[in-house]
Amino acid sequence: MKKSAYFAALSLCAVTALSVCGCGEQPSAPQTDSRVYNNVADFSSRQGYLGWHYLYRDSMGEIYKMTFDYGTGRWNGRDFYCYNSPVEQHPGNNVETLIGWQATVEGRVQVTGSVTRNPADWSGDGVFYYVTLNDGEEDYLFSALIGAEVREPYAVSFEAQVKAGDMLYFCINGNGNNSYDSTVSDITVKYL
Repeated sequence: MKKSAYFAALSLCAVTALSVCGCGEQPSAPQTDSRVYNNVADFSSRQGYLGWHYLYRDSMGEIYKMTFDYGTGRWNGRDFYCYNSPVEQHPGNNVETLIGWQATVEGRVQVTGSVTRNPADWSGDGVFYYVTLNDGEEDYLFSALIGAEVREPYAVSFEAQVKAGDMLYFCINGNGNNSYDSTVSDITVKYL
């Protein structure tokens, strides 16, 4: 066998070995997610469906999963007033109502939508609405004090860098008193 033919055969064996072991493969492209997520359109009786979670936070800062009630079609927290439904959320007695969205891949997300107080007689002291990443309570990505007399939707708009598994928490706090704090949120999350 000629020297050039020997090296050609040896090179072919090396390429074949690399292909079999996967060593010669090119790195795969980063994962992308083109889905648009919306807490109203994606509402489900399953925790984690399309990344949405229904939660509450107690006065000690601990976060718990809510339980779905098929009779009312809503997620219930620790007390009667703490719930999430597709048309409204309400904070409980000394607990916040949270909607969590879990990122599917790493990337930058755009969050848009609105939050509106929804009480029938427009009394109470309003709500404090805020958004955090991975429960960073002091690092708000967005926050608004929506007063008792505010009837118009409050616009929500921000961008955030997320990793796969990160959680955005959309929180409704009773602002001292949770009476008449029914709130409607319509939030859309999409990767840029």
